[in-house]
Amino acid sequence: MWSLVSAGKEVEVANYGANSGSTGVNGVTAKLVYYDAENPPADIVGKIVVF
Repeated sequence: MWSLVSAGKEVEVANYGANSGSTGVNGVTAKLVYYDAENPPADIVGKIVVF
């Protein structure tokens, strides 16, 4: 089962998609950014993007 944890709280997700390949058992840590197509963020490089 896939999950998203932010600030120690598990967040329910409808779908999971990744293009970064496999991660270790500890997962990854990065700044979380919401992608709004009408107002896209200036930079998403190196961040976890939520659509």
